[in-house]
Amino acid sequence: MTDSPTFAETLTITSENPLLHGHVVYGRSLLPGVGYVDLVLQMLARQGYAMLDIELRNVTILAPLVAAPGEQVQATVEGRPAPAGGWRIEVRSRRPEDTAEVVHAVVAAHRRPPSVFRERLQVPVTGADRLTSLTEIYSWCREHQLHHSGLMKIDGVVHHRPGDWIAELDLAPEYHGTTDAFLFHPALFEAGLLGGGVGLGMLHAGNDGQGLYLPLLFESFRAQGALGKRCFVRVPAESVRRDDELIRMRVEFYDATGMKVAEIGQFVAKRVRAATNLDVRGESAPGAAPAAAGAFPVAGAAVPVAVGRDLVGVVRDLVAARLEVPSAQVDVGAGYYELGLASADLLSLVADLEDRLSVSLSPTVMFEHKTVSDLAAWLETQSGAFPAAGAAGVPVAVGRDLVGLCGIWSRRVLRCRRRRSMWVPGITSWGWRRPICCLWWRIWRIGCRCRCRRR
Repeated sequence: MTDSPTFAETLTITSENPLLHGHVVYGRSLLPGVGYVDLVLQMLARQGYAMLDIELRNVTILAPLVAAPGEQVQATVEGRPAPAGGWRIEVRSRRPEDTAEVVHAVVAAHRRPPSVFRERLQVPVTGADRLTSLTEIYSWCREHQLHHSGLMKIDGVVHHRPGDWIAELDLAPEYHGTTDAFLFHPALFEAGLLGGGVGLGMLHAGNDGQGLYLPLLFESFRAQGALGKRCFVRVPAESVRRDDELIRMRVEFYDATGMKVAEIGQFVAKRVRAATNLDVRGESAPGAAPAAAGAFPVAGAAVPVAVGRDLVGVVRDLVAARLEVPSAQVDVGAGYYELGLASADLLSLVADLEDRLSVSLSPTVMFEHKTVSDLAAWLETQSGAFPAAGAAGVPVAVGRDLVGLCGIWSRRVLRCRRRRSMWVPGITSWGWRRPICCLWWRIWRIGCRCRCRRR
């Protein structure tokens, strides 16, 4: 889509923002992961692209957006045309003392024919063999250092049925007026995910779900309407998978009448291993080895793309570069966390690996293959997906248009420090969008000095 505009918006975010104020993890006010979805949808709507016509893909959360009391965080949401159409969108922030921006989330947005869902959910919900109230779930969350309050605290119950879990959710009466402030209400959105994720752990006696999990990836998101004040969120039991690192599930959203209004193809949540991982600014990876004297591997260096390459060496070099230690010091049999890497490092390393191998990888691949040797062995099984080289041992130049999506983000998002601005038409020209724009501005304090240009 060559006429996709480049646009950007700036926001001032504080801990008093109702989404952060009502969502406190390990004592820190965090933007809920679901908030990135609505934030991007709102920005596209102001550009004239309705939620009905948009699909979000690989909404990947790289680092949490944290605001301390009294702190003003300047956030930027920027969209740039993608070579294959649509946009690559990033959410990044900078605090006054920062020397560089932190990228919090990256999103691929595509225009598509309007979503039309024909599924219906029979309401009232029947057939449950167990009920779990949201009060119980919020109590479980508090025990695991996740506190909800205000706007982010929802009334409701989870129906546990043999084939699915259905969260029946209601906004508290005092927050009914917030429905027009969002395209896809983050409070109802998050409560539905909690109903599926936390409710899953509660099903088994003595199983606490292995601790707290926070959103990592929304593989795809489509919606044909808003959630309103009351909704139902369904998680098919057969779609749920969990290990000691990740939870995966498919999620469906229904309005108060039982009409399907949205779906997530696959939602992935990541286990929180330490509170220090919740804010990456100015902190080295926990347990990282100190940098030794001498030359370190360079993450972006070219490597031979040929059958039989030393994939263990490739992965080890990238990990060593991230840790700033010689490759020989990286134990290929040790877990990444044991080596001193954090979750944000693993997500960035996927992008580096795509650059080195010129192949598209899942953002969660390093969570699935948890050591250097395991990942290299898996990559060997995928060798047919790698481009063939003209001659063994000859480095192959990797063009920007040949790398996977994460590779593009690695170079043009994770390392990008350029700011852009956008012109927003007069609010009155948007008709039905007026209450959305006005209320969103009141919540986010979006700056309006902007202009837009087309390619």
